Amino acid sequence: MKDKVLMFVFNDINIDSRVQRSAETLSSFCDLTLVSCGSSEFYSDKYKSTQFNIKIKSNLVKYFIFVIRLFFLQICKKKYKLIYAHDFFGALPLFLLKVFGKSEKYVYDAHELYIPEDTVKFTIRDKFFYFWEKYAIRTANIVISAHEKRAEIMKNHHKLSEKPLVIRNISIYSETDPPVSDKMKLLNDFLKKEGLTIAYAGAITHDRKIETLVDLIIKSNKKYKMILIGYGQAVDTIKQKIKDSNADNILYLGPMKYKEIPNYLKLCDIGYISYPNKGLNNMYCAPNKIYEYASVGLPMIAPYNPTIEYE
Repeated sequence: MKDKVLMFVFNDINIDSRVQRSAETLSSFCDLTLVSCGSSEFYSDKYKSTQFNIKIKSNLVKYFIFVIRLFFLQICKKKYKLIYAHDFFGALPLFLLKVFGKSEKYVYDAHELYIPEDTVKFTIRDKFFYFWEKYAIRTANIVISAHEKRAEIMKNHHKLSEKPLVIRNISIYSETDPPVSDKMKLLNDFLKKEGLTIAYAGAITHDRKIETLVDLIIKSNKKYKMILIGYGQAVDTIKQKIKDSNADNILYLGPMKYKEIPNYLKLCDIGYISYPNKGLNNMYCAPNKIYEYASVGLPMIAPYNPTIEYE
């Protein structure tokens, strides 16, 4: 009988390729249960998947509901051989499950480099999650980092006896049949317009300055056009810019399942990567986007970043 393993992440599993890869790898030699968020069904024939569709706008409230539901879903169940928590959001539920002795071993996968810095403001929210992540890093049996430099910084900052295990965030798109969908029809019509097509797929957040590129594309006199795939707090701002300028050379396709994205990217001319050059987490990013774009033959451009230059 295979050992039972519990894995969880406070994210939509449909778009989280790192967690999907972790789950698939572990499921080859254990009986894995994955708990995550998601508004659309996710299915794997290799492991059990439970999704919480929490329809609340406040991400912080949504998080605490996730923690409570995860805790009570698991507290009455038998122990696991291993519990695997993803990201700093997973640190608090890892602590709760550890207090109740739900496993023999614990793994903490640090998706981000989440430490206080003089040049980056640390809010009360940041301090809360830093407190629990610090606990997870210092008490887990195995700590995972997505980049060698991050692992080195974490070892020094948390005074660890050894560096975290480095598992690179290398994501390669697989060939799939092009979907027959309204979004694909929108894209095909959009591609008929003049101009070089720039694609961006990922988190659409203010710190990645996607709005700045949108402004430049709008002002390019249709020499360029752009498609956006993903979601984030900057989406509403970008939608308003498109509306105010009556721009027809920007197409926002919204979030989509990870396995569907390559069918859209490979029809474009160039991919855009953006990480801000502020804060260690961004300076030493783990840019899976490089490998995703390259896997569909898409050339790419990016603002300067030491890790992207190295890759």
